[in-house]
Amino acid sequence: MTARRLSAFAALLIALTGCHDDPEVVTILVGGTATGLTIEAVGGSSTATAPAVAATGAGGNGGAVNLSSNETMNVGVVFTALTAPTAPTAPATGTTIATGAIAADINQAGNVLLSGIYTDGLSGAPPRLIQSTTGDIVLSGTLTAFDPGAGATQAITLDAPNGTVYITGTLRMANTDGTASADAVGALIVTARRVVITGTIDSTGESSTTGAGGNGGSVTVTVGAGGDHVYFTAGSIDTSGGTAGINTAGNGGAVALTAAAKLYVFGTITTSGGACNSTAATMTGGTAGTVTLQGPGGVDVSTTILAQGGSVTTTNPGATGGNGNTIAISGTGVPPVRVNGTIRTSGGAVSAPDVGAGLAGGNAGAINLGTNGAPLLSLETGRGTYSTAGGAAAGAAGSGAALTIESLAGADVTVQGTL
Repeated sequence: MTARRLSAFAALLIALTGCHDDPEVVTILVGGTATGLTIEAVGGSSTATAPAVAATGAGGNGGAVNLSSNETMNVGVVFTALTAPTAPTAPATGTTIATGAIAADINQAGNVLLSGIYTDGLSGAPPRLIQSTTGDIVLSGTLTAFDPGAGATQAITLDAPNGTVYITGTLRMANTDGTASADAVGALIVTARRVVITGTIDSTGESSTTGAGGNGGSVTVTVGAGGDHVYFTAGSIDTSGGTAGINTAGNGGAVALTAAAKLYVFGTITTSGGACNSTAATMTGGTAGTVTLQGPGGVDVSTTILAQGGSVTTTNPGATGGNGNTIAISGTGVPPVRVNGTIRTSGGAVSAPDVGAGLAGGNAGAINLGTNGAPLLSLETGRGTYSTAGGAAAGAAGSGAALTIESLAGADVTVQGTL
C-alpha cells in the first residue's frame, strides 16, 4: 500500500481504538510475504474471572505510535540487517589514574586513562568532574559513583570538549552500600566531540524489601556543535527503577543520546519502572523513564529499547501498574533514519485477579519517530516489534491507541507487517 494510492490524504492513518479483547487488526502485505514489522497499540486486557469484580478496575490504555517523515517511508519492508560500524580505537597512552578512591576532580590536558578499579570519593552536591581539556577520556576499568549510605549516589560528569569519551568498561552509578534501602541514583552526564560506548552503564535505582523503590538515574550523552558521532555499538545502558516491598516502586531514569552528526545505537537501553511484589494494601509500579535519540546526520538503531511500566503482583486490592513512557527518535539529515529491533513502552500489568476494587493496569507510553521536533527526512524500519500495549488488570479492558504513518510531502509509504 502506498501513499500515492491514497493521494487525497498523502498519508496512511490507521486507528486502533478497540479493546484488547477485540482489537482491530489490519494486515498489509507487500511482496508476497507476511513477514515485517509488528505494531501493537492495544489496550490492556481484563484478567477478572468473577463478574462482580469485572467492573471494579480496568486495563491500561495503549500508547500512540507516530511515524512521520518528509519523504519516503519503508515500514517493515527493508530486511537487510543493520551492521554496527567499527568504532574508533581508544588510545593506549596518556595519564593513567591511580587505582582506588578518586579524592578530587580530575581536570587536565592530554588523555585520561581509567583502567583500574575506582571509587568516587567525593561527597556533596556538586557532581564529580573528570575532564580532559585537550585529549580523550578512556574508561576501560570500573568506576563506581560515591555512595553516601543514605540518599542518592554522587552525580558524575565526563567531559572531553576537544576529544573522545570512551566507555568500554563499567560505569556504575547505582547504589553499592549493600542495604536494600531504596536509595536513588545520581545523574550521569557525558559531553565530548565524539563518544564511544561499548561497555556497561548501570544507573538502576536501589530496591527495598520494606518500603518504596529508589529511582533510577538519568543518563545524558551529548556531542555538540563541532563534534561528530555517538558510537553506542555494544554494551548496555540501564536506568530502571528499584523494586518495592510496599508502596511505590522506583521510576526509571531518562536516557538522552544526542549526536552532532550520526547516532549509532546497537547496545540495549532499559528505562523501565520498578516492580512491586507484596501483600501490601496499596502498591504502584514505577513509571518508566523517557528515551530520546537524536542525530542530525542520521540514526541507526538495531537493538532492544524498553521503557515499560513496572508490574504489580499482590493479593490485595488497590494496586496500579506503572506507566510506560515515550521513546522518541529524530534525525533531520540526508541519510534515512533506520530502526530495527524491539521497542516496548507497555504499561505495567497487575496480577491480582478477583481480589477487590481498584486494580488498574498502567498506561503505555508513545513511540514517536520523527514527531519529536522536525520530521524525519526519510524512514526505514526492518523486522521487529513495537509494543505500546496497556497493562492488564482485573476489570474492564483498556482502550487501544492511534497509529499514524505519514509522509508529509506525499511521497510513497510502503508498509509490510501486522498492525
